[in-house]
Amino acid sequence: MQVCALLLVGIVAAARSLPTAGPTSDCVIVISQGSVQADRFVAKLVEGLDQANLRVNRADDSDGILHRWHGAAEEMLYRLGVDSVRAVVYAFEDPRQVLQDAAEHNMLYKLAQRTRQSTAQISSPTHSLLRHPHPTIEDVAASMTDVLELEAHFDSWYSAACHQGYPTIFIRVGASSWHMDRLAYVLGIPTRVFPRELFVDNTFRSKLNISEAADIQLLQTFNRMHLKYERLGEFRVVHNNCAKLAEEVLVVSVGGEGTTSFIDNLNTAGVATNNIWDLDGLKHRWFGSEMAHIRMQTHAGYPHNIKAAIYVWDDPVHAVGSLIRRGWLWDQAEKTRLSMPRTNSTLHWLITNPDVTVDQVASAGEDILDIRGHFSSWLHAANGQASFPILFLRSSTRWKYGKQLCQFLGIAEDALPASFHKEHKAKATRPLADRTRTLLEHLYADLIHTQQTLGDFKVFPPGQHGAKHAPGQDQEPANQLSSHNPGEPQQEQQQQ
Repeated sequence: MQVCALLLVGIVAAARSLPTAGPTSDCVIVISQGSVQADRFVAKLVEGLDQANLRVNRADDSDGILHRWHGAAEEMLYRLGVDSVRAVVYAFEDPRQVLQDAAEHNMLYKLAQRTRQSTAQISSPTHSLLRHPHPTIEDVAASMTDVLELEAHFDSWYSAACHQGYPTIFIRVGASSWHMDRLAYVLGIPTRVFPRELFVDNTFRSKLNISEAADIQLLQTFNRMHLKYERLGEFRVVHNNCAKLAEEVLVVSVGGEGTTSFIDNLNTAGVATNNIWDLDGLKHRWFGSEMAHIRMQTHAGYPHNIKAAIYVWDDPVHAVGSLIRRGWLWDQAEKTRLSMPRTNSTLHWLITNPDVTVDQVASAGEDILDIRGHFSSWLHAANGQASFPILFLRSSTRWKYGKQLCQFLGIAEDALPASFHKEHKAKATRPLADRTRTLLEHLYADLIHTQQTLGDFKVFPPGQHGAKHAPGQDQEPANQLSSHNPGEPQQEQQQQ
């Protein structure tokens, strides 16, 4: 009853700021993850939006929207009768700062009830930590857990932004003063409506005050989230690229080959693609029978109208080393393999061991990511299964093929950003021991030979108009490369 009463109070309070009937195209939704400075920024931002006569959720979160993940906020808006949104402003902050502020103000559990998708199935240690009367940031860091589900919170709003009919503006709180003019422009309001504090440098800049040990633990916990924020920048508008274009380009790889930066280049050029952070589960997917059709439904429920696919590849030895170096082997294997090995097998130990080394992987002689099978599935698709063209593109030399890529995509030759045309260099890694490199090169010898035979830029037309066999690839099951000499092209069957 108490929960129902609180919910009713929130809805009544929201009704004073959000309309309950009629068109609501002027409604702006403001979201924060709950740090002190982020909420201060939101309060001033809402003050300016009120001056512009825009409908907006309440800065004190009395309507229960400010800190919600996308699904919960959408449900609350539905309850309030909001049927149209003008824009979403997502104010993001260093997750370490969010946790530090929540711990210092004994707000962990209260905030978790808003940012997490559910608090019903929280593990016992995490639940005890959240309910602790005086939690410390050191305790939170030592748990090595995203107790507030901040990354899932961000992912829910970014994923929705790619498919909604209105813009979502992601703005970093500590650098917001530099981007208020741009924010006003996107919202279609005059800059003068915003309070002066929003334009003063460092007004909302936070300061971490945690031990070195806790800092290291939190950086490990939020490694991926920091990478996402780094790529997002200080100000980014995401506006339904997938829906604006009737068709999109599917970009796929096994990972560790610069695929994220490549997708970013395409999106900058106005090309709609699958999600850059793999929120739709397509970035590292095998080619399967359900993908042979132009219109495909993903697990997220969003349709994908595929007009073409680009398979990004490079040296498999470097890809394995890169993923191991970043500690992403387990996560990546779950995407690139069709199935995980038995739990008591050596292969399973290699994949799930967080401290595994590239030397151990090489010595085992196992294709732990099934790179060969992954590549084969798309190569077989290029030979007739797919109803859309497939481009095989070598990542490290892609900058040489800007003109051909633009022709393939059907865009202007100057559409690609300047960063695409710079020579792509792999990030420096610790040199592999001669024995380790030799073992890995031997393991992937047939794949490397097949890739070299294809060339750095190879387009396969769709369906039956493509070649019946790719160079060095026989008609064998898609889970293995051909056992014959990869350098000998197979005879093509005659067209009927």
